[in-house]
Amino acid sequence: MITDTVPALLKSGFSQKEIRTFLVDNPRRFFCGEE
Repeated sequence: MITDTVPALLKSGFSQKEIRTFLVDNPRRFFCGEE
């Protein structure tokens, strides 16, 4: 999934930082109970 999704997001104009927020930072905050 990630191997297809990340290139598609980049191609559609998302930045590396935005992708990291979607795939790493948001789930980490959710599962750690951070707001």
